[in-house]
Amino acid sequence: MTIVVGGGLAAATAVTELRAQGYEGEVTLLAAERHLPYERPPLSKDVLKGTKDVEAAYVHDADWYRDNAVTLQLDTRVTAVDTSARVVTAASGAGRLEVPYDRLLLATGAVPRRFALADEVSVPVYLRTIDDSLALRERLREGVRVVIVGAGWIGLEVASAAREAGAEVTVFEAAELPLVRVLGPEAARVFAELHRYHGVDLRLGAQVTASDLAAADVVGVGVGAAPSTELAEAAGLAVDNGILVDAALRTSAPGVFAIGDVANHDHPVLGRRIDRVVPVVEAIAASRAGVVISVDTNDAEVARHAIAAGAAVVNDTSGLGDPRMAEVVARGDPHVVITHSVGPPRAEKPAARYDDVVAEVRSFLLDRIARAEAAGVPRDRIVIDPGHDLDKNTLHTLELTRRLDEIAAIGRPLLVAVSNKDFVGESIDRPQGERLAGSLAAMTACILKGARIVRMHDVAATVDAVRMVEAILGVRAPARLEHNTHPTRNV
Repeated sequence: MTIVVGGGLAAATAVTELRAQGYEGEVTLLAAERHLPYERPPLSKDVLKGTKDVEAAYVHDADWYRDNAVTLQLDTRVTAVDTSARVVTAASGAGRLEVPYDRLLLATGAVPRRFALADEVSVPVYLRTIDDSLALRERLREGVRVVIVGAGWIGLEVASAAREAGAEVTVFEAAELPLVRVLGPEAARVFAELHRYHGVDLRLGAQVTASDLAAADVVGVGVGAAPSTELAEAAGLAVDNGILVDAALRTSAPGVFAIGDVANHDHPVLGRRIDRVVPVVEAIAASRAGVVISVDTNDAEVARHAIAAGAAVVNDTSGLGDPRMAEVVARGDPHVVITHSVGPPRAEKPAARYDDVVAEVRSFLLDRIARAEAAGVPRDRIVIDPGHDLDKNTLHTLELTRRLDEIAAIGRPLLVAVSNKDFVGESIDRPQGERLAGSLAAMTACILKGARIVRMHDVAATVDAVRMVEAILGVRAPARLEHNTHPTRNV
């Protein structure tokens, strides 16, 4: 039997992948909370604001676990692991349980770091669970005085929700800027001004006092989290700022694995990608700037984290090359850009060869659309990109551009990325940095052939060019009408 311990996204994803990969053995998931396994980002966003129900945070509904033969035991807290006997001990409403395992996966996540002063003078909120979010939501009302310790992701998101509810919000942060270690000083200043603009009393480089906390109706603490390793330590597993695991997620005990926030492993590529991408997505999403966040990735795990953080578009230049990508997109709510390419991304390839480049690109995109729909991605969330220059030489890309209407005929929104591409430089003999005119011309040709989304570097020039094309096509009225319109003074 395989036992998974945990009630978050990592645990739910693990059992999902076991079944998706064809594992037919017994699977039991032990979750300490009474709720179905859920994702945590909504707890400080939509669930806290009341714009979505708790069920929106669930990874799967109860039927999924039943239909996929996953034994789900909620309100069951694992208290001990005997790695020699391979037995898990747990406590539940039914009493003490002892469950043998062949393989054990620990996905116990992280716990909020405590703030001693807040614990001494108040009953602070440490936002980690659904019940924490629901309890805090009930307390956020017009005129309530809220003090938040820590201007990190959680602190700022709670501050935003509290202000939307009409509460008076003061945030204390010891650093000179919020999120400065993640965003850098320039972006951090923007975030500081944004929260102040929305009425948050943001006190930077400041230490909160007992009197500050005592004067508050609600005290929230967001000073970080630590891996929940108590169970692992008691079981004798190697622990160092998390359960130490290798590249295959194996711990120091045979048959025991760890995943998610509780695991500490140095993934040579993926860990750095997630650390680089996700904090930026979270920061932009928390700013409520009203922008659509698009993430370029061909790795399903990076996409999963980015979607949870607030990404609304996944731009996959491998065209669903990762077999898990379509399912990850289907489980979330983003749009996906499916791009034509050949072979693994960023890998050395032989010279590009096509019998009919347009026919082959069209066939590829139709196949990948079908793959996405089969995985559950709604058709109206699929965007296609023919992949200008991707695994194509200049003649291929020019042919693709001339016949782009054949790609547009597929019937999905068509995105093109032609800015500063090599086919532009080779066509007009211009180096990088001197291709704006050629890029705008290529973009215009694509729009006239059916492209409706363009990715360009020079935003101001692009907006002017697109507006001019739209005026010519009759889909945008001129900004003003003066020339030869005066009753008497026309030349």
